[in-house]
Amino acid sequence: MQLVSRARSFGPRKSQFSRNGAAVVEAALLSTFLMFLLAATIDIGQFTNTVQIVRNACRECSRVASRDETSSTSEVFDSLTDYIQRTFPKIDSASLKNATKITIRDQNGAVISTGKMDQIQSGESFSIHIQFDFYAVRWLPVVNVFKMRFAEVETFGRRE
Repeated sequence: MQLVSRARSFGPRKSQFSRNGAAVVEAALLSTFLMFLLAATIDIGQFTNTVQIVRNACRECSRVASRDETSSTSEVFDSLTDYIQRTFPKIDSASLKNATKITIRDQNGAVISTGKMDQIQSGESFSIHIQFDFYAVRWLPVVNVFKMRFAEVETFGRRE
């Protein structure tokens, strides 16, 4: 019986060098995807938070509009502007006013455009619809995968 011995080399083989290069490429592709996923998650979370803020602002407007002491729609608009400005203090008030659209309707669906809340009698219902442009407060305007632009909320109330 004859013994055959093979010489072993102690350095990395040529195929291991090419495998390290493939790992770098895979890591670059995977990190790009994970960064995009993180940015999309942050964007969705911020949009959800903005919708909740607009919902709370709409409830505040409904509280103001439901009081018989409220005589004009400007008081309702002012309560909305104050609430949004308190919530987003770093955004200038002009940008927030441009981003916000509010519509007040009586129980028949007619828009109260004259500015007088007296058109809605005590005991009658009304609705307040707020449309807020999410781009005014968006952190990551580059990530626009889900086409989230406006946060829209509507509440109903009754004059008391």
